[in-house]
Amino acid sequence: MSALAITPNRNLRAGPRQNTLSFATQPTIRTNRLTLRALKPEDQYRLATGMQTPEVVRMLLPVPVPYNHEDGLDFVRAWQGGEIDGWAYAITLDGGALEGVISIEHRETGKRPGWHIGYWLLPTHWGKGYMSEAASALIERFFSIMMGETLYAGVITDNPASLKVQEKLGFSVTGTTWAFCNPRGTMVDVVETELTFGSFMPA
Repeated sequence: MSALAITPNRNLRAGPRQNTLSFATQPTIRTNRLTLRALKPEDQYRLATGMQTPEVVRMLLPVPVPYNHEDGLDFVRAWQGGEIDGWAYAITLDGGALEGVISIEHRETGKRPGWHIGYWLLPTHWGKGYMSEAASALIERFFSIMMGETLYAGVITDNPASLKVQEKLGFSVTGTTWAFCNPRGTMVDVVETELTFGSFMPA
């Protein structure tokens, strides 16, 4: 289960911002079943596992192929080094091993500049409501300090499970676009969605 804003190995920093999120100060978030904690260097191996899982990586756009643990380490270091504005979390069941990733990052470029959410979860945990739980908790924390912002997301059209998660949380479909999916090596149709504080429905 994946959404498109996860961007391993990319530098998206847009310079100083007055109203921003910082990886260095992001809070740990706990739900009934999950702990969302900051990414750390030792997550590189679990990141590589996720990005080497066909069911996961084919739903993401810019992922390097092949992907190894060094790419995972680069991803973590980009966040730790402040190269990306936003929050990036390891999704864990007990605060331990990474089972997926969820992030909110700011993009200045493209036709939808602003805050974008993305996520993926290892297939062994699909169908249990974990992603709705993680996304709901993160979005609630986001809007507690960014109430006036719009949160954007995107889903490849053959990923209905991810779109269902977003619709459950109140995201509305705003259109479709055509984008290159590096893991598939081809162009794909992407459903574009967005969420405001007034439309948010916590899971």
